[in-house]
Amino acid sequence: MPLAIDIAFKWGGKKPPEEEKKDPSTSESTRPSDSTKTDETTNSMSSDRQPESTQADSASSTAEKKKQQKNKETQKTVSTSEKQNSESDKNSKESTKSTETETLTTEDDEVSKKSEAKKKELNENAKLDSTINLVEKLLIQRRVIIFRHGERMDRVFPSWIRQSNSNGSFRPYNSNHPKILPKRRGGLSGYDGDPPITEIGKITAQLSAKSLKQSHQKISAIYSSPAFRCIETAQILAKESGNSDLKIKIEYGLFDCCNFYEMAPTFFTTTELLDAGFSVAKNYRSIISKETFYNNFGNETKHDFYRRSHDIIHK
Repeated sequence: MPLAIDIAFKWGGKKPPEEEKKDPSTSESTRPSDSTKTDETTNSMSSDRQPESTQADSASSTAEKKKQQKNKETQKTVSTSEKQNSESDKNSKESTKSTETETLTTEDDEVSKKSEAKKKELNENAKLDSTINLVEKLLIQRRVIIFRHGERMDRVFPSWIRQSNSNGSFRPYNSNHPKILPKRRGGLSGYDGDPPITEIGKITAQLSAKSLKQSHQKISAIYSSPAFRCIETAQILAKESGNSDLKIKIEYGLFDCCNFYEMAPTFFTTTELLDAGFSVAKNYRSIISKETFYNNFGNETKHDFYRRSHDIIHK
């Protein structure tokens, strides 16, 4: 038996010719066919080649994976680059937009400032126009009419006090003299520096008052110097105006230039004027007080007089 196996191996798996002859029945069945051999050979070759194919497939698969991974990395890099570019573009657009917004904001601010400046200028012009219109209206409404007193006694009759003095009482000696004189401190000699007006002076004052009334000038106030000649003239104007409510306001600032006099005159008091029937404002306070007037009397120059007159009229 061991010998037969050995022989079989020696003959390549084939039985010796002697055994084949001895066993013809099994010769065909046990003999492998060519196709079987071919299949076995093919299978053997296939079996032998399978590891190489598997290795090749494995290597190919690895290469494909690497390639795919590389492609993914490339795509990722490209995607990252595109994303960065997109973000860069976005940032650039936002920066541009921000710059445009800032530019627009700056332009809007400048326009707003210009608009505010123009509006302010218009408001100032409107205020100025309003002020000018108000001043014009006031100038139109506030009209100052200046009257000179009527003819004074001492200019026509320089020695009238001495000649008309009868034991301290007034006795007229000319038809142009006033018929009576109001009582005052100092008696008749009190008129020495503060004389009355003549009868002609009264007539001219009446004519002036009638002319003023015919011009339809509405008199709202009457101011007078403390000089008696002025108060008499103002009394006639107030009477002829027809307005019984008009009161004469005694203003010391309206007196004559003090430089024309050697000494300050003594004026009528408010009480004396009221007792004599003159319509004077009892509670009016002079802009230049009586005390200030007498204190500055001896020091006033012509220039001071002009300035005083200007200031009083414009107040």
